Amino acid sequence: MYMNEVKKVILFLLCCAIPFSFYAQKARQNAVTKKWGYEQTENKGWWENSKYRGNSMFGGWDAALVNQDYEINWLISPQYEGVTKRFTEKLAGVVLGGKVGFIDIHNRFIIKPQFENADDIHGFNLGLSAVKKNGKFGFINKKGEFVIEPQFDYADNFRDNMLATIKQDGKFGAINLRGEIVVPCKYILEEAMISVPISNKVYRQKQEEVKNAKGNGDFDDLLDKIAECSREVNEKINNPGAEVITDSLRIREDNGKMGLVVGGQTVIPTEYEELIIAEDGFVLACKQDKWGALDIYGRTILPCVYQWVYYDVSAKVWIAKSLAMGLYNSQGALLLPGRIDYIGSFVDGKAPVWLNSVLGWIDTKGQLSDGFAEDVTESFLKEEKKGVAGAWGMFNLLTDLIPDYAMAHYYMGKGQVTDGIYSKGMEHLKIAAELDPDNGEVALALKQAKKDKKKRTLNTIGYIASVHNDLESTNSNSFKDESRNQNKPSSGINLGVSMDEVDALGGSTATAIAGGSNHCGFLKYVLEDLEEKIQKNTGELMGEYYRKVKDEYLQFAGKEGCEQ
Repeated sequence: MYMNEVKKVILFLLCCAIPFSFYAQKARQNAVTKKWGYEQTENKGWWENSKYRGNSMFGGWDAALVNQDYEINWLISPQYEGVTKRFTEKLAGVVLGGKVGFIDIHNRFIIKPQFENADDIHGFNLGLSAVKKNGKFGFINKKGEFVIEPQFDYADNFRDNMLATIKQDGKFGAINLRGEIVVPCKYILEEAMISVPISNKVYRQKQEEVKNAKGNGDFDDLLDKIAECSREVNEKINNPGAEVITDSLRIREDNGKMGLVVGGQTVIPTEYEELIIAEDGFVLACKQDKWGALDIYGRTILPCVYQWVYYDVSAKVWIAKSLAMGLYNSQGALLLPGRIDYIGSFVDGKAPVWLNSVLGWIDTKGQLSDGFAEDVTESFLKEEKKGVAGAWGMFNLLTDLIPDYAMAHYYMGKGQVTDGIYSKGMEHLKIAAELDPDNGEVALALKQAKKDKKKRTLNTIGYIASVHNDLESTNSNSFKDESRNQNKPSSGINLGVSMDEVDALGGSTATAIAGGSNHCGFLKYVLEDLEEKIQKNTGELMGEYYRKVKDEYLQFAGKEGCEQ
């Protein structure tokens, strides 16, 4: 009898236990969209060192990326109207389209949205969750099957003592695992039933009775069924493969706009200029000539703010291009910011990356290959030696990509101080010194910058007075005309082309900053990679999509004078 009881306890714990890593997430709301997602509180990968980014010149360009802001390490980007505070027993309750469902840590719906929204969204405990259907509360297992039918005006999850609070006719009571009311519904306050001495006498008695009944094996059959169900579902959760799509998918068109119908139900409204069904239940979506990504539940994985996006099915990651390319996981969470000229196709968990004609590699976690930062630094220094005004700004690409790379902060700060951007330059020099305290070159530059602080202050005062005198002696209208281009947002660097032109090029961020260095080798690889994608998707909409992208790069190659 004793060994049998131990066996049941172990089986139940194995099925319902929560790995320690699951406590590293918490619910968080996006301040702009008001949607909810889950923040990962244990920073890893790029996020582990993101505190060293310092001041980024690219902040304004990123503002449109609504749920990809770099202040929050999203595990699951904000896409829900409501969520439970955290994952419990490997699942979290979420509200989508006014219905409650349950997702796993991979953002897959283990139980599809089908239950009514309530003031409190419950997770799971003891393998069960309280849900609302047809105006009444009941309890489901991890397969979404009712173990206790909906019959209560309100219900909270089961506690570890195997009692659950319910409400009938405005008063609280409690039930056991069979759904039997063991504490009568006569309490105006739940606390009076559970916590307040004397008035909680009945509750304490029933709690002891349930404990004894469990010890006598009275709940064995029910506990076995719950544990077996949890075990089967947990096996699915532990396998991070793609969700199996069984419903039929159909693009619906109405007045020149597209939507998506899944199993006869419209899940994506007809408000998009173009929709392309991709792998793993994802949908590429175009709105106002900008691309993003949705899924078959209508969730926004990536907002429609990018020049183009594509999903690498072998790596389960998104590659999205705005000014440059960034990497996102399948849930839409940032892995590496958009600072790469081009990210190629993944093979065996790695993909080639290009920045300023320098080739490196990236893995599915967003980690760049060893030596890539040093090679890019060397290429940037060559550009700087050409005398391009503000070329030091290229190092901001590296401080964003690899925030803990000291030499990028050093060259960035040194260039800013030289060009009169003192406070920001000092910030980067201090970060460089913190990251590499034994570097004499960095220490000397910081020391000199501090030494010249008083001189810089006096120079600044003199400069302001000079500008004031110039303004007094210059016709204001003429001055505005001459300085109009200078007043355009350039983030302190000389791009050589306007932001619109850079975006239209579909080419290199570093090239734009450096004034147009030759990237023919880079472009040759890009065109070959895109042609391979076209061939793999011949006769499909995805093939036409990649052809449009290739055409953009062909135009850029022509402007660069590269052989095609």
